[in-house]
Amino acid sequence: MAKKSKTFLPSLNNDAKKRLGEIKSINEQLPYISAIATQNAISTIVDINGNGNFTSIEDAVESGASSIIIKKGTYTIENDITLEGQVLIGESQNNVILNMINTSIILKQTSKTSSGGTVQFENGSRTCNGNSTAFTNLNGNLDNKILFSEGRILSIDEVISGTSMELKTKMFGAVNDVINNSVIQDSFIAFESRSSFSSIENMTINHNATKPRDTIVINGYGNSIKHVHFYNKNRVVTFIKISKTDSELSVKTLVENNYFEGGTISIKMNRSYETIINNNYFASNRNIIIDIKSSAEFITIKNNVLVSADTGIVAETDDIKIIENFFSYINENAIKLNYNFNTTSNIRCLVKDNSFYRCNTVSSYSTNGTLAIRSALNIVSNNSFYECERPMSINCKHSIFIDTQAINNLGDAAMVIFGSNNMIMNFCTNKKTGYIETIFNMSTIANYNIFDGLASSFDEGATLDQLSDGSILANTTVATEELYPGENAIVNKCFFRYGNIINQINTIFSDNDIESDFVYATGTKTITAFNMFRGTNDTSIDIPQDSVGKGNLVEGINPPVVDTSINNIIKDNFF
Repeated sequence: MAKKSKTFLPSLNNDAKKRLGEIKSINEQLPYISAIATQNAISTIVDINGNGNFTSIEDAVESGASSIIIKKGTYTIENDITLEGQVLIGESQNNVILNMINTSIILKQTSKTSSGGTVQFENGSRTCNGNSTAFTNLNGNLDNKILFSEGRILSIDEVISGTSMELKTKMFGAVNDVINNSVIQDSFIAFESRSSFSSIENMTINHNATKPRDTIVINGYGNSIKHVHFYNKNRVVTFIKISKTDSELSVKTLVENNYFEGGTISIKMNRSYETIINNNYFASNRNIIIDIKSSAEFITIKNNVLVSADTGIVAETDDIKIIENFFSYINENAIKLNYNFNTTSNIRCLVKDNSFYRCNTVSSYSTNGTLAIRSALNIVSNNSFYECERPMSINCKHSIFIDTQAINNLGDAAMVIFGSNNMIMNFCTNKKTGYIETIFNMSTIANYNIFDGLASSFDEGATLDQLSDGSILANTTVATEELYPGENAIVNKCFFRYGNIINQINTIFSDNDIESDFVYATGTKTITAFNMFRGTNDTSIDIPQDSVGKGNLVEGINPPVVDTSINNIIKDNFF
């Protein structure tokens, strides 16, 4: 058999390789070049100098243009502007200036919505049936959405009748309840999204309003405000209002890379879902920087700087993430999550990796705290407080507070706890006034908290003022003046220095190292076991009736024990 000859391909020289790389690069960029060319072809140009399609922004918007590019210049907005699926893009953030007086820009969704009644669908099915619903309001658009109360958004493929429609994708999993393999949801919103995706970008808006006014009002789906400098010297405007009222709806709004200066409220949210506020700078606000009402849900506030205002963030709703923000010179509360303890809102909130500098420094507000949290099921993690009046005020339940630093506090307490069933772990403070106080004289709302890993940098540092009923204190290094454990409290593996320890009824002290001028137990049935008591000659230990003292090491204390001798068990101790 004849041997098959090999085919030799010529090798590419360096120049050919370079040209081939250029061709490959051009091919990769073709889609982007085509998109830019298409955008330029359909964009409307506004130029105050007359070198565009319009000299007025209002006229360009009224023409129905979907993409409007604004050239450098100063433009006076004399009437309200309404955007319906339109985009305003400035040529330069600093050199495109919109002067507004008592006017607003409205990102509007004119399409009807449908809500009310109940909806039901089978798990794994696209069919959605309604009871007392009006789905026919949505006819005429195949890009409708349905929003369930827990935040899930699905697209509607077809509206069959007022009580029946088909989703584009199958629905899996329970929204609230699963009954007979069906999911029933009694709160929903179905809306059209064709008028959405409006955007304002890359400009300065100088709102010289003489009376309260909204600079931008956002309604609809997928709208965004980016790279805009907002300014109001009179501090009477709300710069961005997301959903003007609860009868309107905003979904998936993005507010990113903006600068807010002045105003009375920078961002206010009513009925809105999945709003993201990211990488903005807020300064010199008169009242509240971000105001979130109870009808807003699933909000993320991340990487923002909030400086010089009365209040930073006020939220009256659930499912909020406040992550990696910096707060400075906030007079009252930097973050106030649902200040009404009796409401059921503000659950499942995450406050993580935030820094607070010189906040809550007005003495009349010191009882509130820089971070004031209400309600339940929250996670507060890795936050730092520096020179704040009162870093934390906790009036919540079933929440976790972990890895908190409170440095050089200005007030009388680093943390005040009104709530119950919380876990406070790895809390560090370095100033004498930085103690933790649990307020248990308000009924029983401060009971059954767990404290683990509390620490002070200095010997005269943090104190734990009151340990209320059913609470646990463990793994703590603290210089305490007076510790008041409540009924059924447990104090385990802690180090105490310079102060009094006053036991109340049914308290357990175990595996502690106690350097104290005075150890005094009141009440009955205190268990004191395996502790080390070290003190001066005038230090005494008073053990109440019906108590157990076992396996303790007592040194430098004379007299070592004052025993009431009523049903006590005192044995196997070392003196």
